[in-house]
Amino acid sequence: LSVSGVARHLSVSRQTIYRWLELGLPSHQPAGERGRRLFKIEEVDQWIVDSPCSARAAAGEVCA
Repeated sequence: LSVSGVARHLSVSRQTIYRWLELGLPSHQPAGERGRRLFKIEEVDQWIVDSPCSARAAAGEVCA
């Protein structure tokens, strides 16, 4: 999936996805395509489950 596709899947903004990339959201860069990021939905979903509260808070979730 693309950044936009992941954002739609998680109901967050593209900006949130870019912030999460800085926090370690797993992505893959196709060979020869500088700047383009692709995501495996299973990896993204697992990262959300395992992510620190700061990543979830960036999407507007309340963390305890």
